[in-house]
Amino acid sequence: MNLAILLGVSDYNEIDSLPGCRNDVKLVYDLVQNTDRFQDILYLANNTTSNNVKEKLAEFTLKHKGNSESIDEVFFYYTGHGLFSKEEFHLVLSDYNSSWLNRTTYKNSEVDDLLKGLSLKLTVKIIDACHSGVKYVKDVNDMEVTKVLNASTFAA
Repeated sequence: MNLAILLGVSDYNEIDSLPGCRNDVKLVYDLVQNTDRFQDILYLANNTTSNNVKEKLAEFTLKHKGNSESIDEVFFYYTGHGLFSKEEFHLVLSDYNSSWLNRTTYKNSEVDDLLKGLSLKLTVKIIDACHSGVKYVKDVNDMEVTKVLNASTFAA
């Protein structure tokens, strides 16, 4: 079984809205749906307040946590504002308020913890947001990264 979680936040209460994100998440939804690869898709693009997003993600993962079918893959896509604070990347939700950072954002580690609870074989995450390029893989020194990059270089 393959699952997809698509979250597009385009409207914000206290910061600039990103109308292009609505189109981006819709295009990814159409693409994912047309592949016939995913048996269940959680598509969140309208009510993207922190309470709704966190509730829907929790319900979706809980529904599949007890599923007797093994989960091979989860595809996670986020488009919207992002921020980096205290060594943690945050997905910024519609009702974002800097005074309520942990309540009005979704920490990347929180998303990871939800997905880890599914005991899946592969997770593909695409984050289209500012600050999304922060170092994600932990405890990898530069020599190891160089080895991986060199090993994947194709000869002309």
